[in-house]
Amino acid sequence: MSGPKRYNIMTSNCAESMNKVNVCAREYSVSKLVDFLRERMQQWFTERKDKAEKTSTILTKKCEKRLVALQAESTRMKVKPSCAYEFEVVDSRCKSFVVNLNSRSCTCGHFQLDQFVCVHAVAAIGIRPHLSCYTYISPYYTRDAWLATWSGIMHPIADPDSWSIPATIQNQRCKPPSCLK
Repeated sequence: MSGPKRYNIMTSNCAESMNKVNVCAREYSVSKLVDFLRERMQQWFTERKDKAEKTSTILTKKCEKRLVALQAESTRMKVKPSCAYEFEVVDSRCKSFVVNLNSRSCTCGHFQLDQFVCVHAVAAIGIRPHLSCYTYISPYYTRDAWLATWSGIMHPIADPDSWSIPATIQNQRCKPPSCLK
């Protein structure tokens, strides 16, 4: 799939989300606000990395639940193979969908958009015992990707009184930026 990739689309933007989290810090001075944000990020990294490490499944817990639900729903579908990798899948409302496992696509559009198996792909994969749904799910949904996301470290900062600042730096004066009117 070429072009931009979208995963599990969110409806609110990042600025709105951060504003909600930082309500209590809005009145802080700039330096206190930056310190507050660093502490919050440090907390998030630690909590989320711990949660990811406790996950024992191939996918994240949310994605595993989604896959289990799709597998249950797929049992009510009729699958008609066209060849080893292409299938017609008929749902309970008698609507027909074409699944192509080689191109990881389905006429419903969800398989190729989310890069996560849709219910029709799950039904098609289900009639081939040697195939696994995990093969057709983007690595971005895996526990390993989740761990890698939070593998960074937000280092704590010691009290400024304990900092060792060279005299050449201490003696420098920082002037405000010049701006054109």
